[in-house]
Amino acid sequence: MVLLNQEGLSAVKIAKKLRRNLHTVRDWLKQYIKDGLSGLKRSSSEGAPREKRDKCIEIMEKILPKSPQEFGYIDKCGAFL
Repeated sequence: MVLLNQEGLSAVKIAKKLRRNLHTVRDWLKQYIKDGLSGLKRSSSEGAPREKRDKCIEIMEKILPKSPQEFGYIDKCGAFL
């Protein structure tokens, strides 16, 4: 975003080009203007909290070794796979 802005693109054009919300683009540009490169570092990680991620992994480890038939999956022809 910053590089595109330095190439002369407006926040509106950057948002359209990157398919991001205009407010997000403006926030990042403001952070860069205020704090330079250090302002672009994220203070926290995005995504689900660690507890949720751990629970999802636990569930997937139980599910993935099983076959689709064990879950009653039937193909388009109505036969079990």
